[in-house]
Amino acid sequence: MEEFPGIDAFRAWLEERRDQFVGMVCTAGGCPLALWLDDTWDGFWFVEPEEYYRDGGKGAPLPTWAQQFVQEADRLYDPYNGVTGEQALDVLQELFPNA
Repeated sequence: MEEFPGIDAFRAWLEERRDQFVGMVCTAGGCPLALWLDDTWDGFWFVEPEEYYRDGGKGAPLPTWAQQFVQEADRLYDPYNGVTGEQALDVLQELFPNA
């Protein structure tokens, strides 16, 4: 499996979609990181709080920053609620103000 892309690439993807739906919290196949991976690597990706995997594939550990993003986004927003790029960027900024 390819190395998980970095936080800067995720931030850039979100910035291009500030006013758009970028995913749903508390859903492995619909969270913002999963939809970003769908765009980045093609295919259908799933992101759990600690791992990511392609549909039907073996999981790999999420980097620490991505684990923290998933946990914080799931905590801040109502389960199964859609979030915009702006909302996801707010989570990143809160967690990593200097990144």
